[in-house]
Amino acid sequence: MNLILIQPPIEDFYYTPVRRQPLGLLYLAGIAKSKNWETLLINAHSPKKSVLALPDSFSYLTPYIENHTFPFKNYYHWGASWQEIEKQIRENKGELFAISSLFTPYYQESETVIRLIQKYHPEALIAAGGSHATLFPDYYLDTLKVNFVIAGEGEKAFSCLLDFIQTGKKEFLFYAPNLFFKEKRGYGELFPEENLDLLPFPQRDLLKERDLFFYRKKGVSLIAGRGCPNQCSFCSSRKVFGNQYRVRSIDNIMKEIDECVVKYQAHFFNFEDDNLFHNHSFAIDFLKILIKYQKEKNMTFDFTAMNGISAETLDEEILTLMKKAGFQELNLALVTASLKTQNQLKRPFDSSHFQIIVQQAQKIGFNLRTYFILGLPNQTKEEIQLTDSFLKKLNLKAIPSVYYDIFENNPEKWKIQRSSGFANETKYLSRKDLIVFFNLFVKEFVH
Repeated sequence: MNLILIQPPIEDFYYTPVRRQPLGLLYLAGIAKSKNWETLLINAHSPKKSVLALPDSFSYLTPYIENHTFPFKNYYHWGASWQEIEKQIRENKGELFAISSLFTPYYQESETVIRLIQKYHPEALIAAGGSHATLFPDYYLDTLKVNFVIAGEGEKAFSCLLDFIQTGKKEFLFYAPNLFFKEKRGYGELFPEENLDLLPFPQRDLLKERDLFFYRKKGVSLIAGRGCPNQCSFCSSRKVFGNQYRVRSIDNIMKEIDECVVKYQAHFFNFEDDNLFHNHSFAIDFLKILIKYQKEKNMTFDFTAMNGISAETLDEEILTLMKKAGFQELNLALVTASLKTQNQLKRPFDSSHFQIIVQQAQKIGFNLRTYFILGLPNQTKEEIQLTDSFLKKLNLKAIPSVYYDIFENNPEKWKIQRSSGFANETKYLSRKDLIVFFNLFVKEFVH
């Protein structure tokens, strides 16, 4: 049996290079390996770029591009060309194609991949998964005519799907958690994996050598846990992973780290967790083990958490151990300095706690980076100026993001729901306001 996993390219004004390792697909490859499937990964996501004409969806940005106030130079295709992707799909036949559709604004890239599979392999089964497929399964089943949607965490569903293909027994489909298809639409509560130690390690053998580098260092992305107990209203994590925060055993994580050191010569480790170190006791124990492991190996590693670390459970003890373990940078999301908006968004900490953590981290010697959001619902210019003053007082390197609605259910608006799209004007903030503030903060905090 042959399985083809595909990570589509993306088309946007900018690119985040750390996103090159499709961790979700690599976990599915681990399931397939345990069932003796032959697996090919088409990882079309890379820093290779080509300039594209501005899509009609972004025509509202034309005045700002023409008067040179728009902050981005060009709109790009990032990754393998569509000609390369089409060639790979045409030449590789499989019983099952599994497509990652992680982010709403890139749904058309996933759609193009699906159409190519249907063109060259009409008999093949197609499964789509990821955040966007989880949020809008009917679109994939009814509009794109895929056979299956894997919602939320996909390992159990994928295992059942492979068993169905191998045996032809439909009971594997109907009893599969988080697996939707034409005859089974029971959307509702998703079922996360309770014991993450039971999952096989991601099959990184499928990655190309180029995908194993972060900032010129060989490295990997991994997770220590899944889920986030917080209820931030703008985040989709709880829709994909549920509200239950689960961590792997430290022994299980260390086995994976050791495998990556031995097998791939990894020295850089990026944790993709949505809320790394939410559990205080786990954080302390795990960091001590990381320190001990490096001493025993007589090696030093770099650790980071590009998704950011939520500040509510951090304290001086955790920060000190993080620095000793090899965390050189700390990414913290403030979102806003307004207490009123923090409460409306259900943020898990306030500005005073954030300030304490920042000052402790600065004292310890971290390279600090924080993120805040422009254009939040009901946000005013005065609130943005409050956040600006607060960050300046802390002498922080701050990176602005622009609010977009991840729960937008109108497909005609999906493409523009991205930070670089400046899509959502409010009664307090025009698009011009958002662009002016964005440019101001990039000049103040980034350059």
